[in-house]
Amino acid sequence: MFCGMGRIVRDSWKRTATRISDDSTLKAMSGRISFAKDEKGTIQMVFMFSLLATVSFVGMTVDFGRGFATKAAIDKALDAAALAGGRKFDATGQMGDATKTARDYFYHVLPKSIHASLDSVKADAKGNITLSARTNIPTMFLGAVGIPSLEIKREVHSFASDVTGSGSKKLEIAIVMDVTGSMAQNSKLVTAKTAAKQLINTLLPAGVPVGKVRISVVPFSEYVNAGSYASAATGVVNGATSTVACQKLDKVCSTVSNAGNGHGSRGGSHGNNGWGNGGDDGHNGSGQGGSTDWGYRSSGGSNNHDDDDDDNDSHNYNASGYNNAGYDRDGFDIHGFDKHDDDKDGYDKDGYNQNGWDRDGYGRDRKDRNGHTRPTGTSAGTHQVCVTQLVQSTCQQTTYVNSCMAERLTASGHAYDDAAPSTALFHAFTTTSASNANCTAPAAAFTPLTSDKVALNAAIDALTPAGYTAGHIGTAWGWYTISDKWASFFPVANRPAPTNADLVSKVVIVMTDGAYNTHYDNNYASVFEDSSNNSTAGNGTSKAQAAAICTNMKASGVQVFTVGLELGSDAASKTALQSCASPANAQIATHYYDVTSAVNTQNGLISVFTDIAIKLASSTGTGNQNTRMTE
Repeated sequence: MFCGMGRIVRDSWKRTATRISDDSTLKAMSGRISFAKDEKGTIQMVFMFSLLATVSFVGMTVDFGRGFATKAAIDKALDAAALAGGRKFDATGQMGDATKTARDYFYHVLPKSIHASLDSVKADAKGNITLSARTNIPTMFLGAVGIPSLEIKREVHSFASDVTGSGSKKLEIAIVMDVTGSMAQNSKLVTAKTAAKQLINTLLPAGVPVGKVRISVVPFSEYVNAGSYASAATGVVNGATSTVACQKLDKVCSTVSNAGNGHGSRGGSHGNNGWGNGGDDGHNGSGQGGSTDWGYRSSGGSNNHDDDDDDNDSHNYNASGYNNAGYDRDGFDIHGFDKHDDDKDGYDKDGYNQNGWDRDGYGRDRKDRNGHTRPTGTSAGTHQVCVTQLVQSTCQQTTYVNSCMAERLTASGHAYDDAAPSTALFHAFTTTSASNANCTAPAAAFTPLTSDKVALNAAIDALTPAGYTAGHIGTAWGWYTISDKWASFFPVANRPAPTNADLVSKVVIVMTDGAYNTHYDNNYASVFEDSSNNSTAGNGTSKAQAAAICTNMKASGVQVFTVGLELGSDAASKTALQSCASPANAQIATHYYDVTSAVNTQNGLISVFTDIAIKLASSTGTGNQNTRMTE
């Protein structure tokens, strides 16, 4: 481009010299000037030519410098536009979309101070893009030597590899999703799930080599649900059985005498038939309210006279002590059985009924109907009284680990880093009920790194809103899923790759719709920071912990994107997310997104997640983006 400029300058100088030598005024002057005698004039002439040469050289340097700077800016814009057009072709397969994107992107990234235009924009069936541009730069100094402007014309060609997603880098991404209760509003979670699926589809299209791109999904609210990994994270064996002291309901029995049922003696309850109210035995017919004192009718219970000649006394008992009903004064007949009325129970004086069973169901041989022998210490005429009550005992207890994960407290020494559980275990929330072992906020467990689109989409579908916002815990677990320090924690297929910036890009994307408002105290009790009891025990507030985790995460080489969803006037939360996000780099200008409306078609969640996916795919040559280069 600038190759002929030297010749132009030299020719211009010759033409200038010729004009000067042909000037009649100078000829006339030369006839009157004696260079030999007028040394002052000679010095002035030499100075004038030297000054002209110096000014021309400086001017040439300035104008050519401007030309080179303009060339570099146009080259950069053409490269970016060619790559953008190629990426668009990879995403849509449409040449028209590719050329339009390339044209628009060129004018978007070209500095406003440079006025260049595209001569042509072409795309072929493979998405290879060719662009050419030109401009003219008016010179500031070279115009004095006949160079009024510098013309710049550049052309760039981008080409793709033959295999989709065959870039040199692998990609590991953690999608950290806010699933708190507020995400149920305004279709936020519904839209977020669609956006996350779009990112997954962009980065895992058909044909991408297995393992080239792997994604984890980490939903969070006031906990992270570790699911089946809870036992390994806490060190507590799930379903372990142990013997513990306890109280159990048991039957406690004692032996009591059958006496006291009161066959005509005090303490009995037979107030009728001569037994007397309150236990008087009814002698001399004095039982209160008695109506048939052992077969003898009295009047008012006070007749003590023998009114007949039946050899019975005044109580109608004969000499053998039996009344005319055949019962003695204790209510037993000659065979030893008592009366079968409402005050007797059919048992003889030894406590057996007519079938030979005592009140406890044992026969005269001390065995019950099943052949069991009466317990020692009891006998006929006695019976057992049993009650059910709590007694001290030992029990077999099964312990289950609740899958809710809180933060690691400062005492662990690893509150803000990615140390594996083998170095610092997590607190275990335990229960003795298997049905209470699953965390409910969030109900969905995290999904470790995988290339399985079916599993990832199912994980997204399972997300439901509930609970408060412990964003620092979600951020930390997103980091854990891609940290090589956690490799042995996961099955082989889900293990993060070793950290190597030249071979693998590790990325965490954090999406949240509100202020981080929940942390845990020194007893692992939840602290809701938005309440009046704003305790800062434990590791500090959720925002403070998230800031420390983000700092360490970025220092380890992780690229962090943050998405603030409908934060409105919450400047503090916006600032916190901006601080957590990675700074701009040579390939990606921004890592923080302020989404004013989840469903906005221009800058809503779906377009933001798509933008992040395309940037990651194009910067690593993965996903639906071919490896593209320019020349």
